[in-house]
Amino acid sequence: MDEYNEKQSVSIDKEQEIILDRQLNGLQDDVERERIGLWPYIRKRDRLVIVLSALSGIVAGAANPFISLFFGQLTGVFVNFANGSISQGELLGRTNQFAWYFVYLAVVEFMSAYICTVGFYWSGERIVRRLRRTYLEAIVRQNMSFFDTISIGQLTTHITSDMIEVQEALTSKLALALTAGANFLSAFIIAFVMSPLLAMILCSILVAMTLVTLTSSRFAIKNSKISKNFYSVGSNIAHEAISNIKHVVASNSQKQLADKYDIFLRGAEKYGIRSRAYMALAFGWSSGMPNFAYALGFYAGAQILSRGHSNVSAVVATTITVVNGAFAMVRVIPLLESFVSSMSSISATLKIIHRQSPMDPFSTSGIVPSTLKGDIELEGVEVIYPSRRQTQALKGVTISIPALKTTALVGLSGCGKSTILGLLERFYEPTAGSIRLDGIKLEDLNLQWLRRQIAYVGQDPTLFSTTIFENIRHGLLNSAFYRQDADGDRARVIAAAKLAYAHDFIMALPDRYDTEIRDKGHSLSGGQRQRIAIARGIVADPKILLLDEATAALDTHSEQMIQQALENVTKARTTIVIAHRLSTIRNADNVIVMQAGEVVEQGTHASLLAQRGLYASFVEKHQMSNAAKSDGDSSSGTKFDEKRGATSLDESRLDSAEFDVNLEDDGKAGSGKSQAIDEEDNTQSVWNALKIILELNRPERWYLSGGMITSILASATLIIPAIWYANILNAFSLTNAQEMVRTTSFWCLIFTVTGVYGFIVGILNGTFFAVSTERLGRRVRGATLSIILRQNIGFFDNKAHDLGRMASMLNSSATDLTGLSGVVIGSIITFISTIVLALALGFANGWKLSLFCLPLIPLLAGLGWVRLKVIMVFDSKIRLAGEEAAAYAGEVVGAIRVVASGGLEKHVLDNYRTMQAIQAAKSLVPILRTSALYAASQGINFLASALAFWYGSILLARGEYTLTQYYICLIGLVWGAAVAGALFNFAPNMSKAALAACELQRLFDRTPEIDSWSKGGTRVSRETSEGHIRLENISFAYPSSPNTMILRDVSLDIPVGKFTAIVGASGSGKSTILGLLERFYDPARGRITLDGRNIQNLNLNSYRRMISLVSQEPAVFSGSVRENLLIGQDALACIDEEQMIASCRDANIYDFIKSLPEGFDTAVGSGGSMLSGGQKQRLTIARALLRNSPILLLDEATAALDSHSEQSVLTALEATSRGRTTVAIAHRLATVQHADIIYVLDKGRVVEQGTHLELLQLHGVYSDLVRSQGL
Repeated sequence: MDEYNEKQSVSIDKEQEIILDRQLNGLQDDVERERIGLWPYIRKRDRLVIVLSALSGIVAGAANPFISLFFGQLTGVFVNFANGSISQGELLGRTNQFAWYFVYLAVVEFMSAYICTVGFYWSGERIVRRLRRTYLEAIVRQNMSFFDTISIGQLTTHITSDMIEVQEALTSKLALALTAGANFLSAFIIAFVMSPLLAMILCSILVAMTLVTLTSSRFAIKNSKISKNFYSVGSNIAHEAISNIKHVVASNSQKQLADKYDIFLRGAEKYGIRSRAYMALAFGWSSGMPNFAYALGFYAGAQILSRGHSNVSAVVATTITVVNGAFAMVRVIPLLESFVSSMSSISATLKIIHRQSPMDPFSTSGIVPSTLKGDIELEGVEVIYPSRRQTQALKGVTISIPALKTTALVGLSGCGKSTILGLLERFYEPTAGSIRLDGIKLEDLNLQWLRRQIAYVGQDPTLFSTTIFENIRHGLLNSAFYRQDADGDRARVIAAAKLAYAHDFIMALPDRYDTEIRDKGHSLSGGQRQRIAIARGIVADPKILLLDEATAALDTHSEQMIQQALENVTKARTTIVIAHRLSTIRNADNVIVMQAGEVVEQGTHASLLAQRGLYASFVEKHQMSNAAKSDGDSSSGTKFDEKRGATSLDESRLDSAEFDVNLEDDGKAGSGKSQAIDEEDNTQSVWNALKIILELNRPERWYLSGGMITSILASATLIIPAIWYANILNAFSLTNAQEMVRTTSFWCLIFTVTGVYGFIVGILNGTFFAVSTERLGRRVRGATLSIILRQNIGFFDNKAHDLGRMASMLNSSATDLTGLSGVVIGSIITFISTIVLALALGFANGWKLSLFCLPLIPLLAGLGWVRLKVIMVFDSKIRLAGEEAAAYAGEVVGAIRVVASGGLEKHVLDNYRTMQAIQAAKSLVPILRTSALYAASQGINFLASALAFWYGSILLARGEYTLTQYYICLIGLVWGAAVAGALFNFAPNMSKAALAACELQRLFDRTPEIDSWSKGGTRVSRETSEGHIRLENISFAYPSSPNTMILRDVSLDIPVGKFTAIVGASGSGKSTILGLLERFYDPARGRITLDGRNIQNLNLNSYRRMISLVSQEPAVFSGSVRENLLIGQDALACIDEEQMIASCRDANIYDFIKSLPEGFDTAVGSGGSMLSGGQKQRLTIARALLRNSPILLLDEATAALDSHSEQSVLTALEATSRGRTTVAIAHRLATVQHADIIYVLDKGRVVEQGTHLELLQLHGVYSDLVRSQGL
């Protein structure tokens, strides 16, 4: 990506097209492997367990229809007793015999259901853990072009919410689906054995159901995939917003990004509703089908009976077993819906897993030289980025980089310097030319060996969420110096930290080298992070050292120390340096000057100056003012003495213990205290989940009401037909064939009407819940992101709320909560209504049998409830472990360049495997418990039938009940008991929803102390505020480290419309001051005022609208250049193209934007991946200028810029800062020498203040810093 004044047109030949396609699409797109699905991830042990579980599930499912078989057999006995064919003794004897059959079936059902459930849960979790691990391995294998075309949010979504759905499908859903499927098949087999002709007739129902289900599923899957794609893109927007939380908060862009997220959520909702609507058609058919089957079966059975071709037992058994199979299909529908969603999710994951990277770090192919000298040659190298083919990054570059020498690359931002480093690490392939290391082409070398020889330190230091010690130790992992024992590496790590000038500040931290780093190290200053990254880079004594603006974020003193250290360590290695501060490369053996992707000058610092060319012009622009060397006689500057609470630099080398101060007695150590949202302060309950669902679904209350009403109405199709059924059985006892056929036909007509009723109610039910469920999913995700973005910055300092976990929760909690909506909640309501209706019908027709069987219903319900509680405890532990693993995976994906460059692939996979092992250890015992409870509930169904038949036969034999009464009570109660057991089949959904609701409720209920939603406080505006800022006796400690003071009694006066600079060493508290000005935190002591008013008493949003912030780490979001410029702009401001052009010109980026294929509408990639560091920084500066706020905060705003861009931007900032209050932090003192007032900080105290000239005349700290920066 180079800067041109005109757009380019790049000609790409066939060979280059092949190279670009290989990088973009991988070596091959193995469609056949994708079609295999999950099979390659199922090991032999898992396959054995799955086979055993499947067989057990088949037995468990196949056993169910035997209830119908025995029921039919007993019906024949009862009909014969009613018409006088058998005696009372025979009735009781036959009934007792069948009752024992039911007991035997209960034992078989318990054992098989238990084995089935345990096996599928255990193997399913193992498979998904392996799939997650394989997916992460596939991610770290990929070449960098892959990451240019897919967002981090999309990648993390696959490993979080998508995998959650797959795990559900492979555990509880698969076990239930297989059992229901076996039930269905067993029923039809029994039916064909009992009455082949009647079974054949009833097969028409099966054909119709299959056609409807397949057609509905096809369209449902198609729309579900589209919905998932929308969610995936939206997830990236949310991930970027959370990752850049400080910029989002500072710019008041929370609502803007939440609205952008909502656009994709609405797209997902639209296609999600369509998918569920197609499933509603299948659900409606499955609801009406059992009644159609009864009508058809009993009508055809009556005809068969009238001709004497069968008997009552066979007709009843055949018809009921078919209906039993139909009910199995009804139970499969919610499971099918889950499978549809899960399979559409896993397809994208499998595609990534099967993508073969052209640059695989795990490949063993390639040359592994025994020695390395370090000579590097680039000959005629051309580069076109695969994702940006309209732009040529390098054009025929030929350079020689000698071994054991230091070579510097200089030039404007985007001229191709970083591209060369990327080629050396084989992040990309050249489209022409060759690169050789000691005469061997890079592509012929083993990739892992190559990267092991290279250490890279970039301008954006990325650290991992572990200790400082482990972060530095990462640099040792692939070296000969690495020791398995951490203590063995400690001496080398400490030595590297000392070389990087990091040891002193590390030792001042409470836990020293064992200090935990979170969120990429944002708890440290930029300079501190950079020094740790440098220590990581040099700890293994690499043969080749690549430094890409490695000291850009450091103060001058630290930079000089590290520069000296680097010069010492570079003497024995090949070093390539990219630097905009030309003072850092003047001792380089070779300086290569680049422009627009070409080498234009080459030589030493002295020879290039003598040429008076481009390099010389860079140096001239970089020179400090001659005032830096002047020594005045008088001094207006201020050197603080101890009476004022600070000292000069030499006196301010405070002991670290002086910073360990507890303010409990006289002040708070920072505000924004945040309670961890995973603390057990709320009760996890299904009712709480339902409460949240109903609250968030309030706008869809009519859809919800419709769904609930139709769910209640649907219960009638399950119980009321017991009356029709009893009357038909009574008709079968008639001896007159014509009367029997006529009576049966009437009740079959009633069954048909009931089927139509069930079909209509089922479709309406599915449609109502389709709308409410998808809108709930959108609203939960949208509300969760909005509330996360609402929180004060201190909230994210808590380990429980780190950015990775918040991003993971956004996906997983929304997915889990919606698991208790839609078809699931409808089924629960239907089941409860069915139980109530069954009891009412039973007691209305025969209270004795009803009262006898009544305890079975609460017993089954109680077993289900206990199972739910066990699952909730289980899910709670697994959820926490899973979130930690998911957050770690997200961190790895977000730092993929550091992982690849450092050869950390195996290390991160080992860490991830360890996290998974912890998760697995917590799962086995709960699986065994919950499976036992589920199996017991299934077995008791058979015992319920045994008791009902046994006691009912006694009542029938005594003449207390008629056949009609008996069957109405029997069917209603047995079916009611079965439904009570089935109610908690959804226990996993209930558990996950309850946990998600508890987590979300804590988040939703949390009101931050610094609340961007608050409408309170005095509103300020440009018209009502001048911009005079004062810090009065400020002391501050971060909430995460309340005993470590960062600022101590700091007082600053920032005058209206003036340029105020704050300088000092890294970690001295400069950025903390800007954070306090933005109200990221509130001070522990003292106050900050704007025009004499305490900023804590001002309306937060109106106050932040007064401020524009440009930080040293530019926040760039997915989308176009235009969208990035408009982020954080006032919604009421009408910003036109001319204003954007003017801001971009001032930021010296307009010419680059013009060169892009689509200008302002060109996509910048995820996180601005298609831009260089300098381009991203200039874009954020343009955004700040476009905001046109009266107060401008600059935190190392030009650190990533080359001298030419820096000078242009400084000129623009100087012009735009006139009339506005500007506060700048800078290590390059040239950028602040014209400031109206400069404050010098050291160890959290102000040690000097004055203008540039006044401070020089003090001959103190500032003067020393200025002299050290002269060329």
